[in-house]
Amino acid sequence: KGVTIITNSEVKKLEYTDSRITGVVSADKAYTADIVVNNTDAAYFYTHLIPPEKNSTYTEEKLKKMRHSNSYFTINIGLKKPINSLGHHSFFVGKNWKEAFDLAFTPQSVEKFDTDNMCYYFLQPTISDPSLAPSGKATAFILMPVCGYDPDFDWLAHEDEFKNKIYDVIEMRDGIPIRDLIEEEIVMSPPRWGEKL
Repeated sequence: KGVTIITNSEVKKLEYTDSRITGVVSADKAYTADIVVNNTDAAYFYTHLIPPEKNSTYTEEKLKKMRHSNSYFTINIGLKKPINSLGHHSFFVGKNWKEAFDLAFTPQSVEKFDTDNMCYYFLQPTISDPSLAPSGKATAFILMPVCGYDPDFDWLAHEDEFKNKIYDVIEMRDGIPIRDLIEEEIVMSPPRWGEKL
């Protein structure tokens, strides 16, 4: 169809003709456009790409009052060996799962997650494809839904504490000695997801 897809080119700003968006500017080039479609997080789009003088609808003050979709706290880990008691996909649900899903949409709620309500997804792809890790080892990915837009919570100051809370639940509630198996880990809280992606 003659479409050119450009990857690894972050949009730095938008071009306008009067009040209409007519292009995007990346780090290395400007592109004109008849139509601009945004697929980034809406709160990020309105606070970082739309200049304040063009944004009378979704101001920072209004965004703080709105109910936003959730985000994720994730941990990518390299394991000394596979966890054979788990499959490729595993879901762990606390007794108070409804509260966990409410908290995932509630700002300032991270401290309220506990053993009874924490729900997470555990992916261990090496169970299906051992070639994804060195011989005898395994990879895993832990994903926990949390509040996405939480401008008054300093995730970076609490990442380690929250990661350890997840590990405590995995070990104490779900009986998996996760800390003994970890060789490598990459933690991604909502602001890291936002910064990287």
